[in-house]
Amino acid sequence: VGYAIAGAFIFIHIEEGNTPPYNVTIGYNMSRYRNRTAIHLWNLTVTMNIFNQTNWKEIITKELELYQRNVILAVKEKGYDGTDHSTKTWSISVAFLYSLTVITTIVRRRLKAVNLLCRIPTKRPNTTGKQAEHGHSG
Repeated sequence: VGYAIAGAFIFIHIEEGNTPPYNVTIGYNMSRYRNRTAIHLWNLTVTMNIFNQTNWKEIITKELELYQRNVILAVKEKGYDGTDHSTKTWSISVAFLYSLTVITTIVRRRLKAVNLLCRIPTKRPNTTGKQAEHGHSG
């Protein structure tokens, strides 16, 4: 358990150094924009004659293309990564579980290797004094 706890702190230290700073505002704004777009699409669907599929598809497609362009722009220019809120990726519990998984995997592979070595047949000397029968009776 001590190794797993130490490993957890090591993983947090290593991984947090590799995480770029996150702009919470852009995530919040993109979340609001996504929700407004969804509501707008729903309102268009409710108010339009959806039995005229050609007209409905044309308008909805334009709205979705606008949304896609804005998301791409946010990714390229503002660093939006698809998340809505600033969250730490490595909490102590997540890091502990990861560390425990790594240790368990290493131990399990070692035990598997030891078990395989123990199963290697060895030639044992005959200590009973009887001759070993070759073949089978039938």
